[in-house]
Amino acid sequence: MGYVRRRLIVLGLLAAILAGGGLPIVKDLPTVGHPLAVVHEKAAEAISWIRAHLHHANGAAGSAGSGVVVSRVVDGDTLHVRLADGRDVTVRTFGDDTPETHRPGRPVECGGPQATTHMRAIAPPGTHVRLAPEPGGDRVDQYGRLLRWVELPDHSTVEERQIRAGWATIYHYRGRQTSRDATLNRVAAAARRTHAGVYRLCGGSFHRL
Repeated sequence: MGYVRRRLIVLGLLAAILAGGGLPIVKDLPTVGHPLAVVHEKAAEAISWIRAHLHHANGAAGSAGSGVVVSRVVDGDTLHVRLADGRDVTVRTFGDDTPETHRPGRPVECGGPQATTHMRAIAPPGTHVRLAPEPGGDRVDQYGRLLRWVELPDHSTVEERQIRAGWATIYHYRGRQTSRDATLNRVAAAARRTHAGVYRLCGGSFHRL
């Protein structure tokens, strides 16, 4: 059997297992040692390997999404969380931006302390949260912080709550739209309409000194 034909058979078997959940039964399979029998055996081994590694990857992803507890609030859009495995990591919230309070060489911006205070109110240390990556988005920023949506126990997000209160504005990392823009646009419009947070205190400028 030619190399190309064997490769096509393997690819077909792999596609079948991924789509249907099981290795297809080949009727009248030749005896052990026949090229087609060898292909079938190797495909079964490959599928077992793929399943094991997919399970491991899914488990690792899940550990960062559940069993996560806030350990410290840094500012209005950054916090530390403790993962299920005990690691403490820094998370930059996704889709929002608050006035600066810790940027080196830059004074505290108008509304920054209030944004931090509000973050501590909605996600104080000990709060159980879920970290959700943006589909197709970056996972880590240039400072090594995890980029995640931070979901609260009531199923709202930290980002939505900060924007609704007027202490954050919508932010598109690298200029990319997000999967939750509809919700963020709605709460941002409400914050502007009611002159909440920065719209009242700082004239709507989120980076005013």
